[in-house]
Amino acid sequence: MSTITGRWDMWRDTLLAALNERPLIGHGPASFEHDIRHYSFHPHNLPVQLLYKWGLIGTMALFYLFLAGAKRARGWTESDGRLAMPALGAITPLFMLSGVDGPFFSPTP
Repeated sequence: MSTITGRWDMWRDTLLAALNERPLIGHGPASFEHDIRHYSFHPHNLPVQLLYKWGLIGTMALFYLFLAGAKRARGWTESDGRLAMPALGAITPLFMLSGVDGPFFSPTP
């Protein structure tokens, strides 16, 4: 599973399991590692992993918290960008990487 094709298969299987089996509340923490271990320890995609572990309710709540934090950070950039801009510059690449890897769940080099 070293190609993007392997990831597409993993994402598809994870999404199907998330949406068909427990769409609202998900499977719970550390469940991917036990349920779908034949792929990896995580699905290499933050939204897919959140849907699998926390379901639609938990994923929407986490995205709401993220958006609320981003809105607050925007206020920091307008008042004093010296603190907020480096933080946004550090977190943005992590969120971009989380679309194809697991920097928030498996932070090893």
